[in-house]
Amino acid sequence: AFQSCEALHTVILPSTLTFIDAYAFNDCKSLAEIYCAAPTPPSASGWAIFIGLSNIDVIVPSSDAVAAYEADKTWGNANTFNLYPSEDVELSMSLSGEIYNQNFMRLSLGNEYGYRIYNGTTLLAATAADAYYFPLTNQSVTYTVVPTNGLVDAEAMPFTVAPAAVESNDIDEHTPVVWACGGIIYVEGDNYGKRTRVWDAYGNLWYDRPSVDSEIRSLPRHRVYIVMVGNYVKKIAL
Repeated sequence: AFQSCEALHTVILPSTLTFIDAYAFNDCKSLAEIYCAAPTPPSASGWAIFIGLSNIDVIVPSSDAVAAYEADKTWGNANTFNLYPSEDVELSMSLSGEIYNQNFMRLSLGNEYGYRIYNGTTLLAATAADAYYFPLTNQSVTYTVVPTNGLVDAEAMPFTVAPAAVESNDIDEHTPVVWACGGIIYVEGDNYGKRTRVWDAYGNLWYDRPSVDSEIRSLPRHRVYIVMVGNYVKKIAL
């Protein structure tokens, strides 16, 4: 998978991983850190998986996991790996949001951790961004925010977006209509004199043109975009 990727420095392996095939990290000369969320060491008994590598820090979920990795023939090789338990996630923060462009509640997140955000049991996002934007609706919705370092989770925190937070805003015929289907973002309505801009969730600008009834094509799929038509903003999953 990564053979001879000399620039590879850090790898994050999920808790569901059970097997690493031959040559997976062979000749990855810069590999220095592996964060492995699997409490049981993944089988890495194939040929030349970590051949010629040394002094790789491996961070696993707990001290019990360290003992399991030490007992493994591959992971317990002290010439190749230094095994450490993950630090606990100690986070004290109050969740408070602010209205953003009358359509979203902006929740500030920025610190050294990542976050998983759920609506019920549905995972909406896994992010290390400075903020997350929740859509405002006419119903109260309680989300769950889980700080994580990738291996260990902090206590889940509820965050409620209430309709009371939505300012009254009469919508007329000039409000843009923005929607997506089949990999295309459609911008419709009377948008004369306005400008359409499209950013991805990382702040990269992908589209910036005068607004007309238009179809925005050729954007990478399976991403979230922020579409701004004049002062109107909408989040679109493409």
